[in-house]
Amino acid sequence: MVRASPAAGLSRRQPFISDFFNRTPNPGQGPNHPRPSPLKGAKKTNPEFKLAAGNAHESGPKLLRTSPRQPTPTANQGPPPGTLKAHEGHMVGVSPLPTSSLSVEAQAKRSNQREVLKQYPLSTMVWAKFSKYPPWPALVSADPISQMTYDNEEDWLHVLFLDDPPTRAWVPLEGVEIMKLSSLSEESSGKKPRGRWAQALIRAKKRAIQVLKQGLPQRRKFLLTLEKNIMNGSKDSEDSAPDVHEIAEGDEERENQSPKVNRKRKKNASKRDMKGKRLKRDPSPVNSLEETTTPSHGEENGLSEYELIRLKNIEARQKMFAELEIGQLKKSLSDSFSQIKSYNASQRGLAAKKDKAEDLPRRQSLRLKKIDADTGLQLPDKEPTTYVLPDEHPRQALAPLGLSDLLTEAGEEGSKLTTSRRFLESLEETLRKPVTNNNSSFGTDFKDTSAALSKLQIKPEQVAKVVPDRIFSLDIHPTEDKLLVAVGGKWGGLGLWDVKDVDSASNGVHLFMPHSRPVNCLSFDTFQCNRLISTSYDGTVRALDVQQQRVNLLYGDENDSVYTCYHRQIDAHTFVVALGNSGDAAIIDTRKDNREFSSRFSVARSGSVKTVDIHPCLPEKLLTTTSRGDCQIFDIRSTKTSTHGVLPTWLDLTGHTKALSSAFFSPVKGSSIVTVSYDNKLRLYKSWGSSASISPYSSIDHNNQTGRWLSTFKARWHPRRDDLFFVGCMSHPRQINAYSDQGFQYPSLMGEDLGSICSIVVSHPSQDIVVGGNSSGRVHVFM
Repeated sequence: MVRASPAAGLSRRQPFISDFFNRTPNPGQGPNHPRPSPLKGAKKTNPEFKLAAGNAHESGPKLLRTSPRQPTPTANQGPPPGTLKAHEGHMVGVSPLPTSSLSVEAQAKRSNQREVLKQYPLSTMVWAKFSKYPPWPALVSADPISQMTYDNEEDWLHVLFLDDPPTRAWVPLEGVEIMKLSSLSEESSGKKPRGRWAQALIRAKKRAIQVLKQGLPQRRKFLLTLEKNIMNGSKDSEDSAPDVHEIAEGDEERENQSPKVNRKRKKNASKRDMKGKRLKRDPSPVNSLEETTTPSHGEENGLSEYELIRLKNIEARQKMFAELEIGQLKKSLSDSFSQIKSYNASQRGLAAKKDKAEDLPRRQSLRLKKIDADTGLQLPDKEPTTYVLPDEHPRQALAPLGLSDLLTEAGEEGSKLTTSRRFLESLEETLRKPVTNNNSSFGTDFKDTSAALSKLQIKPEQVAKVVPDRIFSLDIHPTEDKLLVAVGGKWGGLGLWDVKDVDSASNGVHLFMPHSRPVNCLSFDTFQCNRLISTSYDGTVRALDVQQQRVNLLYGDENDSVYTCYHRQIDAHTFVVALGNSGDAAIIDTRKDNREFSSRFSVARSGSVKTVDIHPCLPEKLLTTTSRGDCQIFDIRSTKTSTHGVLPTWLDLTGHTKALSSAFFSPVKGSSIVTVSYDNKLRLYKSWGSSASISPYSSIDHNNQTGRWLSTFKARWHPRRDDLFFVGCMSHPRQINAYSDQGFQYPSLMGEDLGSICSIVVSHPSQDIVVGGNSSGRVHVFM
């Protein structure tokens, strides 16, 4: 049975040698039993001490400590006064002192003690309830420390449980019930017990039936054998729980056992000694039953075998205490401790200055101080209905911003301002040149494109952190003199990276802060290549003019009532802008007031507008996507509105079951449309149809579940091809996917230096270059 010793959890736990030497005496022992002093390390290193302690531990460590109410026996003392002789009924634990010398209360306790011991004599089979265990078969036995079976003070009874191996404990008398063979047989024949201790309880009941069938002499012999095995420290179930029938047949059968069994037991004993690293014990204490079976003078006086073993063990231990000279050691240690005096510092000379106690204000809770626990702000006397938290990223002024207003930190008017100015001057010389190469990159057919994509590589110097946080937008300047990448960040950062600049301190990276919210769309001006148009969630559309080295405001809402999320250029002066959760789109004319829209119209009955796009050949055709899964084409020339105030739908692209993140026309002829949806599909549509709604002509399975911490995927066409587009990928190893307009997949872009998901992907119009941005602000360039 696997459980802790029943004595665990009680104040009467089983003691060890250290407990004996460090215990404190009970005040009730009186002055005749002086307190033994702790030995500390005085004599524990003595080999004789170690040998004697080992002998005492193996012969029965539980007998080294006396009961809290029993004095330690001396060499000249006989059995302690708590032992009753055999002719008095074998009721161990009753003192034979004359009752005339006791008080009335003590006589009443002694009478109660005799009544209990008459009811529960030694080796009585009982049901004992200990702690949280179920009632368990047990034998009434004597405590090896105090030699008592009943504690009159605590009203406890000492029992030995029929475990495997056996265990002992003091249990309350109210939890003890005498066991009867008839009730045990009826209970064993009924329902079997269930639970953690079911199997162990069944075995204990079987053993209890065997014990109950034996007579009182055989039962006491069985108890004696169990006590002997416990004192010897046996851990084998065969030795600790002997068979009752073997005990009843007598000691002669045990002596006549086969040599093979004896050899096996000796072998097991030697293994236990090696495992526990025990010392060889002195054969002087009586530990075997064979030594007590011969008639002795004690048996002639009526003592039982159990009491003979106990008396001989007491005598052996008293000899050991005398050899160890415990009394002398106690006295010497007590004298040495009494000579140690406490140290008092000298008071002569200068008096030590005492530090004055700091007068601290009375502590109060944040509620009493009227401070908000979340924000740390001082609360007004009256609880407000709304709170206005300080904005860590305030919006820039709705005016043109100089170069000093765009730098990220205060005090950068010096070196960084000069560096940024020189960088923009070098860009202005390059970007003023017109782009004359109208050829497209990556070949002309599927085979050439596959071969060109397979040759692309990424190296460590082609990866850089351009913005400090997540990337929301990307674009590449079409020039071939420089490889200039523009990056829009989460908190309004606009980064420019000259990829081929590997010698400067910043590796060609320069950061500006024209916005205060995510820059969701970036594009170089198609008609003025030295301008970079940016649209942000802060409700502004701005243009970075490299030649003027400032940022101009194209649109800004003073009330900050709407947020702009995407734009597309219609001509040199007009842009169409998506107005987010309002469900509207608006036209911005840079020749008019930058605080007002040229026109505004509703394109979504419900939900927010995600992206907008203009047909490359038909600029009046507007493509929109919404968070409700709607993808529609409108004619912005129409002045009519539907019953819900929404522009009439020119063409409805059906099939989406969840929200869309992007939809774009093919850039050359606008014949195809690619959409990205949260239903894990990439869909390809024709941009025209004979009916008001069309279905996709191709659908591609693609994991688009970017989650909360990644930017959403946006499939972007090659700037000069209608048969090639790129999109990010969630697969391992990390890669960038490329597809044709028919849904065929090209070789994916991957490498050792691409270790994250690139949500935003763009390509160079005339060079075999693909750029991807991840959610930590890093840009990866394949070339």
